[in-house]
Amino acid sequence: MSDCPNVTETKQNRVLTEMDWKEKWKTRQIGFHVKDVHPLFEEFLNEMISGKEKLNIFFPLCGKAVDMKWLADMGHNIVGADVCELGLKEFFEEQNIPYVEESVTEIPGAKVYKSTSGNISLYCCNIYDISDSVIGQFDGIWDRGALVAVNPCERERSVIVIIINVI
Repeated sequence: MSDCPNVTETKQNRVLTEMDWKEKWKTRQIGFHVKDVHPLFEEFLNEMISGKEKLNIFFPLCGKAVDMKWLADMGHNIVGADVCELGLKEFFEEQNIPYVEESVTEIPGAKVYKSTSGNISLYCCNIYDISDSVIGQFDGIWDRGALVAVNPCERERSVIVIIINVI
C-alpha cells in the first residue's frame, strides 16, 4: 500500500489483485454477482439510451452480469471485459447463449468470447490492456461495481482507460 499513501486498507476496502479476483470466482465468493437486472439500471436506462437503438455499451469487470443479456435482448451491442474466464463462460452458459472463443491477437494471452448472434463480446484480459483499437468505442458504460474492485491506487487509471473508449 506504500504506493497509495492516502488509502487505508480495511476489510471493506481491500486491494484485490488479479489473482485474488480469479480465486474469488474459483471458490465461489461472488456475493457481488446478482441474479437480476440492477434496479437503478432499469430506472435510468432511458436516460442512457435517449431513444437510440443499437447502442454499443461497455461493461468493465463484467463477470456474468445479467444486465448484459437484458440489453442485448433489446438489440444493443455489448462488450465486456474481465480477468476471470470462469465468469465469462458462465454468463453464456447460464443465459443459454451460444458462443465461440477466439484469441485476441492484439493482446497476448487474451481471449474473446462472442455470441454467435454477434452482439455480445466478452474479453478475458486485464482491463489495462484494452484499447479502442481492439474493442471499439461506446455510447455508454454500465459499471455496477467494477470501480470498487480496482486497487484504489489504480482507480484513476481505470477510469481513464474506460473513458478513452467512449465516444
